Amino acid sequence: DKSCFLWDVATGAVARRLEDHAARVNCCAFCAPGDQLLATGSYDRTLKFWDLRSNNRHPLQTVDDFGDSVTSVALAKETGGFDQPARFGKHGVEPVRRQKPVVTETSV
Repeated sequence: DKSCFLWDVATGAVARRLEDHAARVNCCAFCAPGDQLLATGSYDRTLKFWDLRSNNRHPLQTVDDFGDSVTSVALAKETGGFDQPARFGKHGVEPVRRQKPVVTETSV
């Protein structure tokens, strides 16, 4: 499926369906437990960031410079990380004030 589903654990109902990928979604990760920023990776070679507080059906940002499908994603919320403005570069998401990558592409 080209979508990512969020489920209400208490009811078992679909709480939200995130649709914007052009191919199957392989992975997803929250920035931190209880956070409202979600990243999804796909066979379409993109990583999409979603603000779950918003009712917007489109992602906040799409990173599309990966050379192959995105098969895993791990996010780290650090001081100065996603709490502050970030820029997207060839090798990941970098906080503007700190040049340490938070999300990086790796080759196997």
